[in-house]
Amino acid sequence: MSFRINPFKILRIVGIIGVITYAGVEYSNYKSRVVKETSEITKDIKIRRKDFYMTQDYKNNLTVPQQTVDQTNKDVAQVITSKDSDTKKVDLANNGQKKDDSTEQVKNNSEQTNEEAKKQEEAKKDEEAKKQEEARKKEQQELEAKREKQEAQRKAEAAAAKAAAEKKAQQQAEAAKIAAAKKAQQEAAAKAKAEAAKKAAAAKKGPKKYLQVASLASESAAKATVRKLGGNFRYQKSSVNGRTVYVVMSAMTDNPSTLSAMERQVKSRIGTGYIVRTIGK
Repeated sequence: MSFRINPFKILRIVGIIGVITYAGVEYSNYKSRVVKETSEITKDIKIRRKDFYMTQDYKNNLTVPQQTVDQTNKDVAQVITSKDSDTKKVDLANNGQKKDDSTEQVKNNSEQTNEEAKKQEEAKKDEEAKKQEEARKKEQQELEAKREKQEAQRKAEAAAAKAAAEKKAQQQAEAAKIAAAKKAQQEAAAKAKAEAAKKAAAAKKGPKKYLQVASLASESAAKATVRKLGGNFRYQKSSVNGRTVYVVMSAMTDNPSTLSAMERQVKSRIGTGYIVRTIGK
């Protein structure tokens, strides 16, 4: 078994290693640059006091140099020439006290402004709360109206479903009533037809008849004769002129063929001594 070196696999491995190395170097450079730039950033924050206008530095900054004051007085004197008698010389050297008064006025104005801002803010908050309350009430009213609409729709659907069910039940009841009437009519017609057929068959066959085979004095002899004749024959106890006799007879029938068959049965087994009788005669 020989081992062969695949140059393409080697190139691919070298490329992957190069990419990983380049990514590592770039990440290291980026991290170092971020740390360096972050360390170079400095912050110098000077917080101003609330009563800064009462400090001496603030008052000193407001003080104007004497040279500037003199020059300003000259300029004012040159400009205001028509009203020399009414014009007062502006002395900015003593303007510090005036500036203190102005600073106090500014302070009062600032407090008043803050108070008015607070009032406006409270009024704004009250107005916003009022708007939110109105919006909440409006939303609640809309929800209530929507709920009432849904309830009305549900009731309408329930009423429609109930009406449809009642209508369907009424239709089914009417259909069942019609079917029952039709069935009763058909049954009555069938019964009438059966009665008519029965009457027609009875009229066609004629009256029922039977064979009186023998009148015997003992019951045992009657039983023996019935056994000899077989089916369709029986005996009946009767009284003739005060004497008890046992009459052997056949079954009653209105069919002539059945009657002829029983006659042949009697002739073949006990002879011709029988009588054909009709019911009611």
